[in-house]
Amino acid sequence: MQLEEVDGSTRPTLKSLTGNNGTVVVLFNDLCTGCVRQLEVVEGLSKGLPSDVCLVRVGVFSTSDGVHNLLERHGIPGPVYLTTRTDVLHLLGEHELPLTYVLEKDEAGNLVIRQVHRGVLEDPDGF
Repeated sequence: MQLEEVDGSTRPTLKSLTGNNGTVVVLFNDLCTGCVRQLEVVEGLSKGLPSDVCLVRVGVFSTSDGVHNLLERHGIPGPVYLTTRTDVLHLLGEHELPLTYVLEKDEAGNLVIRQVHRGVLEDPDGF
């Protein structure tokens, strides 16, 4: 998945952002109330993650200005990325946001989805 930083400065790939011990990816939209809540929940959980687990936040159908304003209003730290793909939900076989994925690398270094959560995490201990 091709990404760009909210300020448009870089275009990393998801694979280049992965941590050695796993990656948590949150797909959200800046106008989605549940998405904002999910970002806050995952941000709280991220404080307990090992340093080699990477948290990647990706705005879907969002604008740079909208995401920047969201981060400021809710005190969510960056970096946050935007997807340049308008069909990302279709490609993932999903229909709504927020979506949270836990990814790990297999023996060959490929990303493997280990867990998917649809909607807001009401019980973060179960994630």
